[in-house]
Amino acid sequence: MVTTRALVSLLIVVGGAACGNIRLVEPTSTTVSLAGAHFTVEAREDGMGRRLAFHGYFYGYENRGGRTLIRHMDAGTVMVAGIVASRSDGPSGEAEYTLEVAPAAIPDRVLVTVGGSDEIASCSADIPLPVVRLGSGVIHLSSEHGLRVPLPSFASATGQRIDAMIRITGGHGTGAPTVVTLEKRVTEPELVIPASVLSTVPRGVGTLDIQLDGEYDMASSSACAPVVTVRAVTQVRRVARLE
Repeated sequence: MVTTRALVSLLIVVGGAACGNIRLVEPTSTTVSLAGAHFTVEAREDGMGRRLAFHGYFYGYENRGGRTLIRHMDAGTVMVAGIVASRSDGPSGEAEYTLEVAPAAIPDRVLVTVGGSDEIASCSADIPLPVVRLGSGVIHLSSEHGLRVPLPSFASATGQRIDAMIRITGGHGTGAPTVVTLEKRVTEPELVIPASVLSTVPRGVGTLDIQLDGEYDMASSSACAPVVTVRAVTQVRRVARLE
């Protein structure tokens, strides 16, 4: 039984400017209907190792005393790529599911399977990742021809665009490395780094960092909730030789 005093201590403001006076409360009640789910899948690869991380939660809304409360909800067991995610309670008691593993390879898709509870039915979500297709060896960058990086059909499969962040570092041996960054929105299954960008980086050995970030709603392909918001992120680092 949660006392009034304890409940008040669990109230924190979240995103009030965008959605009015929305507050987060403890998730022990079963009187709130499921409104949505949010999953974040992040893959990192640097040539030396790989990490796959997941964070997810389910939520519903409650009106109380003129305030809109958002309540995280129990989803039972959640498995990510066949591995059970850890259930944890956030700073205000909200249920969250997390996982971080070192896979043998970064997959094109990550299957999230939800066991369900009294409030949430069992379901699954097959999440596509914006995988970067780079070889495992040194990447050769040409200041005359630029670089074209193949991407899987992530954008077309989800109907969404991908935000790309490219960071190229050269001149490591000079004591004052040059860092060039490029931000762009990708709508084709190919990431193009123009020759004009590469021409500003000193010749020699450097590093190439690419991050692809996509966010979309996959409720139409998953029965997990009326709204299933997914953020999928891939980060790749490679040794590069600028020529």
